Amino acid sequence: MLASHRIRLDPAPAQAAAFHRRAGHARTAYHWAGRALRAGLAAGEWRDAKTLRPMFNAVMGRRGPCTTAPTASAAGVS
Repeated sequence: MLASHRIRLDPAPAQAAAFHRRAGHARTAYHWAGRALRAGLAAGEWRDAKTLRPMFNAVMGRRGPCTTAPTASAAGVS
């Protein structure tokens, strides 16, 4: 038996902006790691999380913030 429930989120505007910003950061990290992994495989090397994390931190430290304001699609606007 599988039991589940849903909790409706009704955040304040500042909380909603923080949710969207964090989702943007996670999306940026995910896509960056995928590109770095594929580049490593093309070069004949395996890059795991232990290898990718310091690389990501070094790159993002130079680039600054991962995202800007949330896009319309991230904000749920069609």
